[in-house]
Amino acid sequence: MMHRVLVLLVACTLLAGCNTVRTLPRVQEEGDRHYRDHEWEAARTDYKEYVDRKPGEAEIQMRLARCLVELGQPDAAVPHAAVAFDARPNHAESLETYCLALSDSKRTDELFRLLNSNCESRGKVSDYDRLARFLLRVGDPDSAERNFKMAAKVDGGRTIEPQLALADFYKSLGDKANEKKRLRMALYLDRTNQAIYDRLRGLGEIPGPSLALVPDEAGSSDR
Repeated sequence: MMHRVLVLLVACTLLAGCNTVRTLPRVQEEGDRHYRDHEWEAARTDYKEYVDRKPGEAEIQMRLARCLVELGQPDAAVPHAAVAFDARPNHAESLETYCLALSDSKRTDELFRLLNSNCESRGKVSDYDRLARFLLRVGDPDSAERNFKMAAKVDGGRTIEPQLALADFYKSLGDKANEKKRLRMALYLDRTNQAIYDRLRGLGEIPGPSLALVPDEAGSSDR
C-alpha cells in the first residue's frame, strides 16, 4: 500500500512539473537565445507565447515580426511589426523590421508612403539610405541611386558610411568605375581602413598617397 502511494506521489509530482507554465522572463530568455542563433522557428514559438500573454511589449513584437519575415511569412509579420513601430516610431530596428514586413508582403504603397514621409519630415542620412535600399530591393536602381546620393549630400561628406553605401550600390550594378570612385572617397575619410585598401586592390588600384579622393558632397550639407 505504501509503495503504491509513493508511486502516485512521484507521478503527480512529475505531471505537475510538466504542466508548469514558464515565467515571462524565462520565455523571453529562451526566445532571445534562439533569436541570436537565428533559430527562427524556435524563437517564433517563444515570442508568440510571450505576446499572447503580454501583447504590449514592443521589443518582443518586433522580434516576433522579424522571425516571421525570416520564415517567409511577411503577411503575418506586418501586424506585429506595426505594433512595435507605433510604440517606437523613432527606433531604427523597429522601423527597419516594419519596412521589411511591408516590402516582403508586397505592400509597396504603404512602404514608400512611410519612407518618403520620413525623408520629407526628418530628412536624416539614415532616412534617405533606407529609402534607397528599399527602392533597390523592389527593382528601381535609378531612384535608389538618387537617394543614396541624397544621403551622402545630407551627410556633407563627413562620414564613411554613405560613401561605402554608394560603393556597394555600384558594385551590385557591376559599375567598377563608380565603385572605385566612391571607395577612394571613403578612403579620404578613413585612411587606415584596410578593408577599403583591399577592395581597391581587387579593382586594380595600387595604394598610395594620391589614391584618396575628396567626397563630391564635402561641405554640401544644409541640415
